[in-house]
Amino acid sequence: MLFRDFIDLYFEDMGHQLKESTIISKHYMVDKKILPVFGKMPINEITRKISASGRIN
Repeated sequence: MLFRDFIDLYFEDMGHQLKESTIISKHYMVDKKILPVFGKMPINEITRKISASGRIN
C-alpha cells in the first residue's frame, strides 16, 4: 500500500470524527509537506532514516 493510499483511508475514516477546521489544517500539512516526499512510497519502505532526513536515497 502506498503512503498516499493510507492517507486517503485515514481521511475517509477520521473525516466524520474531526472538526472541519482540523481536517482543513491536516489536509494542508499533508498535501504540502508530507505527500510530496512520501506519497508514492510503499509504507513498508518508509524508515526512520528517510523520514528524519526528508530525503529518499
